[in-house]
Amino acid sequence: MAGIPFYLARMFPAARLLPQEEAEAQVVSWTSFIASTIHPARRQGLEHAREVYAVADKRLGKNDWAVGGRYSIADIHLFRLYWRFRSSLEPETGAFPNIDAHYARMMARPDVQRTIEIETKIGYDLPA
Repeated sequence: MAGIPFYLARMFPAARLLPQEEAEAQVVSWTSFIASTIHPARRQGLEHAREVYAVADKRLGKNDWAVGGRYSIADIHLFRLYWRFRSSLEPETGAFPNIDAHYARMMARPDVQRTIEIETKIGYDLPA
């Protein structure tokens, strides 16, 4: 699953979703963590998933984006899973302040709003 974002980032370099050199290694680290730890966490129970999201929240810290100040495929991957699972996680207010702030930044992106609009029109059942 982690390979798909890399393929798309390489196919569309003008989107600048895959930073170079050290930042690229950080993106690989984030997307690997998301694919191998966050994505399967829910199958191990909601409490485990909450613990994993707490680790992700700490790792994200106060950064606007997963890799410092640069939006990347790691942000898309993190957002997609949190968006998909947050209603079932039922986090207490303030449990994941950094991920919640990241989620709000992602929801404010015009491309995210456009995607939601398109998927709603075709009947895709979007998370609440």
